[in-house]
Amino acid sequence: MNPDQVEEIILDALEEVNDQRLEDDGPEADLLPMDLSLAFIGADAVVDSLELITILSAVEELLQEDGHDLDLSDDAAVAAVPWTTGEALQRYIMDRLS
Repeated sequence: MNPDQVEEIILDALEEVNDQRLEDDGPEADLLPMDLSLAFIGADAVVDSLELITILSAVEELLQEDGHDLDLSDDAAVAAVPWTTGEALQRYIMDRLS
């Protein structure tokens, strides 16, 4: 799996959050930018905790569909807090898959 494929998986997960926001808030929904530089954790975070769980779960499922079993909630992942941004999540996934 290459970085572009991982980026596509993360963007697909962000799209799931956008779909949920549209379902909840309609056309007035504040949609996430489809950009890996957005923050998941910290003062600049653009998602709440439930949306972060949705993103991580979707990424895990999409990786599994591609034949990669990666648990983003295992002790090592949680201790490292690798997903402060989409870019950091992409790097973490690439490191774990290599």
